[in-house]
Amino acid sequence: MKKYYDGDILEKMFAEAKKSATTRSMASNLEEEMWRSQGKMADNLFKFLKLDEKGDDLFESPVLGTWVSYINRLNTYEKRPDEFVVINELEKRFDYVDPARMLGNTEHQAGMRGDNVEIVASLRKLQFKQWMTEKRLDPKRVGKLVIQSPDDPRNNRVILDFYDFYKANGRSLFY
Repeated sequence: MKKYYDGDILEKMFAEAKKSATTRSMASNLEEEMWRSQGKMADNLFKFLKLDEKGDDLFESPVLGTWVSYINRLNTYEKRPDEFVVINELEKRFDYVDPARMLGNTEHQAGMRGDNVEIVASLRKLQFKQWMTEKRLDPKRVGKLVIQSPDDPRNNRVILDFYDFYKANGRSLFY
């Protein structure tokens, strides 16, 4: 397709094809394959999709799922795929705890509106899993991390949600 159409035209074609349920999957796969053939990496695509301009509204962006899917697909080509690749990419762009604050806030807001929170909820669980397994965090240590920004009203949600996740995943609450 690249032989006959320039990149901007292809992007518009993919966007149109994604509007239909019958062509959405194929269009997404072709688009990701085009990006991969162009050598677009996580950083390039983050900027290309203008996710870098979203700030705290990043997780409300309709193109977030595209970025997450592409990062995960790129990861499958690695010799040692990283389960937490998306979280690691987010932590390169934000303070260590900020993705948890933003994810919790977005999940809560979307739930109140009745919106689908599947991607946000899965990213939140993935980050908490990383905190428990790789970073060896417990609720007390998470509390110490979030208190570094004491005026952020989203801190309580991070602490309480991580506490629930920690407890639900079989860890002793007597840390």
